[in-house]
Amino acid sequence: MTYHTWQVGIDIQNGQLCALAVLRRRQGWQLRHWFRTPLPDSIVQNGQLQRSPALTHALRILRRRLPRRHSLRVGYPPHAVQQHRLAAPGPAISARDRKHYLAASARRLFPIDPAGLAIDARDGAAESLVLTATRRETIDSWLSGLADAELEPEVLELTPNALSVTAGALALPQDQAVVYALADHWLWLRRAAEGPVWGWASRDDIADVERLRQQMLPGSGPFWFSASTPQPQPAGSHPLQPLRAVALQQPPLPDYPDAFTLALGLALRVADSQ
Repeated sequence: MTYHTWQVGIDIQNGQLCALAVLRRRQGWQLRHWFRTPLPDSIVQNGQLQRSPALTHALRILRRRLPRRHSLRVGYPPHAVQQHRLAAPGPAISARDRKHYLAASARRLFPIDPAGLAIDARDGAAESLVLTATRRETIDSWLSGLADAELEPEVLELTPNALSVTAGALALPQDQAVVYALADHWLWLRRAAEGPVWGWASRDDIADVERLRQQMLPGSGPFWFSASTPQPQPAGSHPLQPLRAVALQQPPLPDYPDAFTLALGLALRVADSQ
């Protein structure tokens, strides 16, 4: 069944929607479809997806192009979450006790009524857990916006994690950072043996790549760069060229592949059930 299921990544960001579908083949990943269209510049506000006729229309066009068998992965903004790392409970703990442990940790770590939070816990490095919390109303804004076009995502994935997947698929050196420029914020990633370290910064606070490197990536050498819209290649950077990770391609191809950096990572993301 895996070889017949389109894995579809949807990256909704201020100014545009980028979607990319891949299919696993014996020779590698095959590009099956791509879709890019403009959106309002304020389609995402404070992490929440805004209702928009333009967005619903674009998503309905995309839905009509998808086969019945597909796996939909949608990017989720990092500024909509809080994260904390905590010690993992022992392997002998019961599912019930684990649930109580996570709930108690959430009450202690996040200054928000737990009833209004959605909590996700994933294994981290060195016998730790990464606890991620977001407001339920924010998740609901994304799910309802997708539901307007009769789309149901398999997962909402943080966009820095999608960037990490793209970097891994390209087999980038782990000691080199990756920077992705969006219209209103930066994503940065430093891959390491113990796992990726990432962050984001508003472009109102950090205006250019050099200042971002000084503040967020001090001491970093050559780095990989990609952007959601065309812009000059920064000094000391390598072009990311994300579609190099897709072995099987045929025209028509995107005229600006870098726009699909996050959509590709979402599409290539390993399913939670695998």
